[in-house]
Amino acid sequence: MKRMFFAILPLIMVMGCASSGTPAATATNNNSAPAAAPTNNGSSGIDLDTAIKEAALQMDERLPGGTEVALVSLASSSLQLSEYIINRLEAALVDSRTLVVVDRANLDKVRAEQNLQLSGEISDESAKEVGQLLGAGAIVTGSFTNLGDMYILNLKAINMKTAAVAVSYPADIAKNTRIETLLAMGGDATGSVAASGNRPASGGTQAAPPPAQAPAAGEYRVGGTGPAGGLIFYSADSARAEATPPPVDGKYLVGNMGPASGVVFHSVALVTTLPPVGGEYRVGDTGPGGGIIFYINPQAGPWKYLEAAPAETEWSSITWSSNNNATNIAGTGVAIGTGKRNTETILRVLTEKRENDRAAQFCDSLEYGEYADWFLPSKDELNLMYTNLKAKRIGGFSDTLYWSSSQTNNIWNSWAQNFGDGRQEEQSKSNTYSVRAIRQF
Repeated sequence: MKRMFFAILPLIMVMGCASSGTPAATATNNNSAPAAAPTNNGSSGIDLDTAIKEAALQMDERLPGGTEVALVSLASSSLQLSEYIINRLEAALVDSRTLVVVDRANLDKVRAEQNLQLSGEISDESAKEVGQLLGAGAIVTGSFTNLGDMYILNLKAINMKTAAVAVSYPADIAKNTRIETLLAMGGDATGSVAASGNRPASGGTQAAPPPAQAPAAGEYRVGGTGPAGGLIFYSADSARAEATPPPVDGKYLVGNMGPASGVVFHSVALVTTLPPVGGEYRVGDTGPGGGIIFYINPQAGPWKYLEAAPAETEWSSITWSSNNNATNIAGTGVAIGTGKRNTETILRVLTEKRENDRAAQFCDSLEYGEYADWFLPSKDELNLMYTNLKAKRIGGFSDTLYWSSSQTNNIWNSWAQNFGDGRQEEQSKSNTYSVRAIRQF
């Protein structure tokens, strides 16, 4: 009986398959073609739709509930691809019901009035102006860059109330046929299809332009592809005094001067800048800790350079101390070279008062570039960061207030600096501002 059962079972399975008709894998629809699922061509990275959902989730978590969000722009070489990403991001945010997405009709009207394109490059200042005109509580911008073997998606959400970057979401995106099709339908890297107000005719395609090549004279143009695979967005008429030549391997780093005398703001991979043959660093060089050199000490002493931590280590909302009990940190200095001692003093007092998660403690706990000797800059050290980096558009600083480690004469306040206009101000220690750690060597 057991042998009969096993002999009949395969026959039943075959009959069942035969009676079901054409297998689903080969079924066709005469009225419409089946939707083409994204096909991974072997490149690394994640699926674009997955990345968009992850970015939306971060925005839900890090922006206050009920915030009106304006999806301002997504810079790419294709208007159709930019619209696809913006539409999918809008759908994800609406579906979560945590944030309120600004109506597209109003946003398009403001874009037209400001002469801004959905797929074109746009500065944070211009995006903020759009957000202010719409009364939005947050703005979202981004970019989509082709790196050859994969793409990079960058999405950024700025809280209009605090002027701080609430979300900075980068992701390596795997190549697939859907993205390639959308790219082929777009204009050039400056968004010429959007600028002309016309789109390709239905069913038609427009070939994606080849990467911009450097002219014979060696100059790169705004909108062209730079040596690191990003888009050139700035070029100076003359070289800076602190122009940093490329390292021996021929690569340009973030914060260094590019081949067209502009400042490189994106690099495919972080490459440590080697000091020149003489062993000297210059302002704007990448330091041994992976940060940016912003001061060279002219006096002989235990240290020669001050190095600011990179933008990805920044904390955008943190207090200096509690004001419940006047936390008097006596003896903090304001001069260059006092930040490290200030931080040590602050840590000792905060530990005694059992205060945690403060600005100085955040800097002290930072471990980056194989170094753990970071600290909160003094008032004058913070001003050097503004003058030598932020004012020259180096370092990825926000136009917001940053804490120093220097207490004012009023024990309730400490010194902070507005990186939007450079003013140094006394602020209550319980206020939440940005923090960028530094180190000396």
